[in-house]
Amino acid sequence: IMLITHDLGVVAEMADFVVVMYAGRIVESGTASEIFHHPKHPYTVGLLRSRPVLNEETEELYAIPGSVPNPLELPPGCYFQNRCYNCQERCRESYPDVVKLSETQQRIGRLGGIRYEQHGFRSQSLENVLHNEKRGIWQKRRACESSG
Repeated sequence: IMLITHDLGVVAEMADFVVVMYAGRIVESGTASEIFHHPKHPYTVGLLRSRPVLNEETEELYAIPGSVPNPLELPPGCYFQNRCYNCQERCRESYPDVVKLSETQQRIGRLGGIRYEQHGFRSQSLENVLHNEKRGIWQKRRACESSG
């Protein structure tokens, strides 16, 4: 059965394998456990951060910075470029390749480009992203946005 939804709670409860799409293109896929516990693509990380957490009070839910591109005027290169904390100049020039991370998980990305470790990521887990964001990791994304 294929289930198409924006409801991550439904996905977590019902799916064994998950495909994450942005602007009509697959950005990451893997088992539900891989996607929910070890997201690798910045969009997947942002989606998971934007979920409400039970028994946790918050005034405002997280929103991924930037805006979704107009589907009639998609930019050259990666469609997530104006919202990505790992944006590189070549992300604006061509769409990233698919990178196989395990037998079941893959994402779009650049080989030999900016590595997560250069920005303090040892594992691209949600906990690491939250920690490193507080240390200014998003400065890279903001710099990329202002240059484009």
